Amino acid sequence: GGLDSFMEELFSAACYIVNAGYEVILFEGPGQGAAQRKSNLRMTHKWEIPTSVVLDYFNLTNVTLVGISLGGYLALRAAAFDERIARVVAYDVAPYDLHGSGLQGSLYRFFIRQPAVYNWIAHTAMRWSVQSDLLISQWMYITGANTPADWNEQLQNFSVSDVALQIHQDVLLLAGAEDHMVPLKEYHNNVNGLINARSVTGRIFTAEEHAQNHCQVGNLALALDVILDWIGQKT
Repeated sequence: GGLDSFMEELFSAACYIVNAGYEVILFEGPGQGAAQRKSNLRMTHKWEIPTSVVLDYFNLTNVTLVGISLGGYLALRAAAFDERIARVVAYDVAPYDLHGSGLQGSLYRFFIRQPAVYNWIAHTAMRWSVQSDLLISQWMYITGANTPADWNEQLQNFSVSDVALQIHQDVLLLAGAEDHMVPLKEYHNNVNGLINARSVTGRIFTAEEHAQNHCQVGNLALALDVILDWIGQKT
């Protein structure tokens, strides 16, 4: 799962994969579903920790790890630290480098030094944009941040670039051509950055396929078929 997911909402997708002949294990980690709501486990970028617990408990090896939305980053992060993960799917891709050398990185470092400025901008955006309000409020909730600036400081840990060179598995990267959450450029950044992966396969979904949106909302079956075809090729 991702930023605001519950395990139950993935049940139909899991059944689709089970019907194709695979065993599926769904789990929620810190910041997600019941782990957050009932156990107050806050989101962490160190997703290798909860993932390793699941792999240990079920005694799993040679698995395919699929991460949805923010889970695209979380799955790649876990794969970087656990060789029992043989294949990893970022469904969809995540930001590659949130603290890089370009304009985005410069702005990020400026706002880290000026939290009051960032808080003012964030609160203004939250008043005028439903999407900004949803994104920032949810991030603050799952991380336990007291202010938008606190969340922004934690966000720097969620960059694929930090672990890209440690990823040696087969990787499938999915992206929507008109994703409103993750710019399409991040797909290309991920493809170019995962240079040590055993293989990198990419798929951009389009409006003609009714799958151009975030996580291919509009044609989930197509995305699942692409994932299943890829798993079949890599196993």
